[in-house]
Amino acid sequence: MFSAIAGEYDFFNHALSLNIDRLWRRRARKILAPHLDPGSSILDLCTGTGDLAIELQKIGPVTGCDFCRPMLEIAERKLERKKLSSRVTLIEGDGIKLPFADNCFSAVALAFGFRNMENYEQALEEFFRVTKPGGYLMILDFSLPERKFLRNLYLVYLARVLPLAGKILSGVIGPYQYLPASVQAFPERREIEKQMAQAGFRSLLTRNLTFGIATVYLARKVQ
Repeated sequence: MFSAIAGEYDFFNHALSLNIDRLWRRRARKILAPHLDPGSSILDLCTGTGDLAIELQKIGPVTGCDFCRPMLEIAERKLERKKLSSRVTLIEGDGIKLPFADNCFSAVALAFGFRNMENYEQALEEFFRVTKPGGYLMILDFSLPERKFLRNLYLVYLARVLPLAGKILSGVIGPYQYLPASVQAFPERREIEKQMAQAGFRSLLTRNLTFGIATVYLARKVQ
């Protein structure tokens, strides 16, 4: 599914979000950065076309990992164009079976990828495994506004406007039907915090962005 829209992925993300997705990634980086020493190693999981990795390399060297090769190929070209290939290493890999040693990253970060994991519990166990003791987990993903009026308005956008706009722009309907369904099926904020805690992470903050359309979670590995 992601391979089918890889070539237009960035355009659609920026267009359908009115470029707010760029601000969300920047905000996520600013939330994580004060907790890390300069030069800290970061895993950008579900890196896609590399937008979060490009933000995070301002903190330290980044390893971008994704299982969608066409996305990684676009990320590679983007990094070369921006002369950032020495700052970001791209690896093809599965988020619930990571090809990395234990305790090797100061932080694991995901932007709009955790929601797509086949098994949240298994994914969090892998995040915990590859994070150094005292290291951090940062998740940025879609969520539903907590206020009823905004939630209902957003649900209408997800169910009707987004799939139609995606089909008109891309000619492909599948991914833009999947997105609304995945957002609505994604656990609420307290459940995400609970699952992180069960995996061994201590929640530090949960911050709503743009009226709760997106949420940043920051947690620390407690052992």
